[in-house]
Parts: sequence; C-alpha cells; structure tokens
Amino acid sequence: MFKNVFRGESGIKSFLNPHEHLTPLVELSPELNPFFHDNVHIFIKMQTFLPLMNVKSVPAFEMITNNKKNCANLIESSSGNMAFSLSILSKHCGFRKMRSIVSSESSLEKVQMLLLSGSEIQVNEEPICPNPHDENSGISLAKKMGKKINWCNLNQYSNLNNPVGHYKITGEEIKNQLENDIQLFYSSLGTTGSMTGISEVLKNANSALKTIGVVRKPNNPVPGPRTLNLLKMIDFDWQKSCNEIISCSTFEAYAKSLELCRNGLLVGPSSGMNYYGVLKHLKHLKVKDELDSLRNEKGEINAVFLGCDLPFIYLDDYFKFLPRRMFPKITHQEKLHDQPSFAFEKKGKESLSLSSAKALKNVFHKSSIQLWKALKNKASIECDKDWIMIDLRRFNQFNCGQIPNSIHFEEKELINNLQNFSAMWENKKVLFICEYGELSYHLAKIYKAQGIEAYSLLNGFSKWSELNFPRISQHCQIL
Repeated sequence: MFKNVFRGESGIKSFLNPHEHLTPLVELSPELNPFFHDNVHIFIKMQTFLPLMNVKSVPAFEMITNNKKNCANLIESSSGNMAFSLSILSKHCGFRKMRSIVSSESSLEKVQMLLLSGSEIQVNEEPICPNPHDENSGISLAKKMGKKINWCNLNQYSNLNNPVGHYKITGEEIKNQLENDIQLFYSSLGTTGSMTGISEVLKNANSALKTIGVVRKPNNPVPGPRTLNLLKMIDFDWQKSCNEIISCSTFEAYAKSLELCRNGLLVGPSSGMNYYGVLKHLKHLKVKDELDSLRNEKGEINAVFLGCDLPFIYLDDYFKFLPRRMFPKITHQEKLHDQPSFAFEKKGKESLSLSSAKALKNVFHKSSIQLWKALKNKASIECDKDWIMIDLRRFNQFNCGQIPNSIHFEEKELINNLQNFSAMWENKKVLFICEYGELSYHLAKIYKAQGIEAYSLLNGFSKWSELNFPRISQHCQIL
C-alpha cells in the first residue's frame, strides 16, 4: 500500500483534502517556554503543514464541498487565506471562476497572492475588517451577488461549515494527538470559526478545559484577527466558546512571530498573537498561584495554540512594525541595488522624543479627559499654533485612527522635498508620528539637522492609543 501518495484523475483534489493530512503538534523548547520548569508543556498546532499552508483551508474545504447550490462562479469577501484557499479549491470542485472582494486597504502582497491563485479581484472601499451587517461592505456585496444565477457566496462569517470544519478536523486531531490530555487552548479571534469549532470538541471531551481567545488591541493591525469591538459584529457564538480574552498589540504579535520563526517554527503574526496570549495568560496564572488547579494526574499542564499561516506574505510588515535593532546588520548595504527602507538605529533618542503625555500637554494644553469630552460633543479641537503634527503611517492606518489635527505625509515626500518643507516650517515645532517611534525618530533627526525644532512621538501612535489618548477616525470603528 502506498503511503502519502495521491494518484489518479482526482489525485490533486485528494491531496488538497485536509482530512488526508495530520498536521504536526510540536512542543516548544525551554528557550521558548519560560514555564517549562513549572511542568507546563506548550504545543503549537502547525496548520502550515496543510497543502495550502494555512488554517483557513480547513473551513474553506468544508464549506465548498458541502455547497448545495448548483452554480459556476464563486464569490467571497476576503483578501487573505480564505479567498486564496477557495480560489485553489474551486478549480477541483466544479467552479469555473472565483472572485474575491477585497478591502481597499489590502496590501499589495495579498493582492498578488490572490492573483497568483487565479482569483479575480473586486476592490471595495472599506476597512480591512468590515462590518458583516453593513449593506455597503464587501460581505454584503458578496451575499447579493451570490443570490444571482450562476453565482454562489459561501460567506465564512455565517456559514456553519466554517466552525464545523475545525470541529471535524482540527479539534479531533488535537484531542487525539494528546489523548485528550489538554488543559488550555488558545486561538486568535477573527471569524471565530477555529475557536468555536475546536473548543466544542475539546470541551465535550474534557469539561475542565479552559479556552482563551486572543484579540488585537484597538488601532493595532494584525492580518486576520479582530478587536473586541469588531467581534460584536460576528454571528458565531464565540463568547460561549471563550473562558477568557487576552489582547495583543501589533508589536507583540510580530515580535513573537519573529521569535518562533528564528527557532524553526515558520508562522505569521496571527500565530505570534496566539503565542503571546499563551505566555501572558500563563504568567497571570502563575502570579495568582492558580497553575496547580489546572494540573493533570501527572502534575502537568498541556497548553495548545494554533500556528495559522506562513510569515512570508507579511515580510514587509515585519520591518515596518518592528525596530531595526531586532534584525542583524547588513554589511555594505549601499551595494544593494534595491535599498531597504529600514529606519536607522537610534542614538540620543531622549533629546528628539516626546512622550505621549508631554506631547498632549505641549500641543493641546488640555487633559485627555477634556479632549475626549470635546470630541464627544463635536466641539472643535484646537492645538498650539506653533505645533504641526505629521503622521507617517500608512494612509489606511491614518484613516482608521489619528491624533486630532494631525496631517498625513509619506516618508518619501518629506525626504524628496526636504528643503521646501524646512523653509515652510522654519518657525514651527514639528512632531513626527509613526506606529512605534522608529521612522518618526529617523525623520525628526533629518529635519533637526535642517534647523527645524523637530520631535518624534516616543513609542509612537501605538503608545498614544494604549494610554487611550484622544483619537478620531475617518471611516471605521476604533474603540
């Protein structure tokens, strides 16, 4: 009998079937597990070993193979792994073509990935995590198109085969791989299909199991997972599935993903979120002296989290969201034909940086509470006429959350027109803002050399948001 061989006319379809693959469950080494000597074993379920190399391919297969509508064309609102998986699977399930409705905020890498898979692309002006109940969202547009003749919309946001796929495959695999000896399970929450499906299997087998959902903090982009506020729009009963919720920042997600990758576990930022959630939750349990209440008969604790997809499609983001010091140096970088736009290392940081609290005081001369009250009452927000705030983040990030009265500029524009802007701002104080304070420091340093009183917002917009200082949004919900 052949092993791991897929033959015949339907060999590829059989290969793409996640039922045919048992993905590895890998225990983290003590270097990655600070609770190893507390008899806590942390395992990552490597869904990257599925044929399509992502966790979404499980519900995608379940939804597409259980589709009852006879049609030629498939349409789905997704700019990520779900659309990619459906596009590949559709070719083996009787569909003529696949169309993906993607957010106008989608990265070039995601668009290229979908084109690579053979999917048509329809761009919709909307945030990256749309409201499923908004009639102008891509989700609603896909629903409407799916009602037409020869079109079908599987709708991952309400299709019960989404969690069922994880129930039948991922959950059963984890349960059997650890012989039902699991005390803790962690998963980031996006459509919540993985958490609702897997937790049902594990809790049916062990009612003492604790499940922890990981969400992203407000204004902290991570591809896939949602904020707690955005989860209110999801139809699946994810609240029933989660015992606790942990929040994670963009920096923490990418930093933890980087740590896993460098140890041989090649997983992306949502997996980094899960890993961060594990460590934060276990630390909380240890501080409260609650680890012992979870131990099995051997005195051990087994914790499992999902490895969702690969890091390579997000490579550019690692260098946008993580400080340059987290990466090795490049010798003779000037010889590279395509120069990377990494921020320079920081020296003398204190003289060029303003903390969020100091920036708030200097620019607005009001407290955070006073400014929030003014925003709530739709009163005009004024800042010191001597100050200009320049936001360097991506335009979609700026639209989704910004400091009142800040203006958006691209880094290239500020560099290419250095002399013009320097002359314009000769008698002004300029506060540069980026996500974590790296790029803003770089720009402040350049403009300082031109004689401008320039500063960088210390730890960036991420810290400003973490302190819940006043923010406004152009077109999507923030808080």
